[in-house]
Amino acid sequence: MERRKFLKAGGAMAGALARESGLYPWRIPITLAGECGSGSLPATAEFLHLEPGNLIMTVLKKSEDDDTISLRFYEAEGRANEAAHIKLFRPIKQAWKTNLIEEEPEPLAVNSDGTVKLDVKPWEIVTLKLGV
Repeated sequence: MERRKFLKAGGAMAGALARESGLYPWRIPITLAGECGSGSLPATAEFLHLEPGNLIMTVLKKSEDDDTISLRFYEAEGRANEAAHIKLFRPIKQAWKTNLIEEEPEPLAVNSDGTVKLDVKPWEIVTLKLGV
């Protein structure tokens, strides 16, 4: 029988405990084994770059109603006035902040370099639709 330990923590301690417990396995790089073909690709690349480190991605998928990409993340350490910096594998052309079910879109500004920056409140859950 597997035993699990639940920890009660607040503030920065909550995020630190989650990181130390290994709850973020998707931050491990993926290694390709085998031949890749004859193209010229970089040795490493990122599909998504999300900063700062206290923002934890929970969803990255094709949106339900269109061909945009849905991204959901939350602020895990209770930090005030944090700004999210988001970059995808391709420049972002359009961005909207939505509710949890990808409705009620609010347009967001996209930077000239194809990235999005937005303020995130402590413990906030953010859902975005990103057009590339």
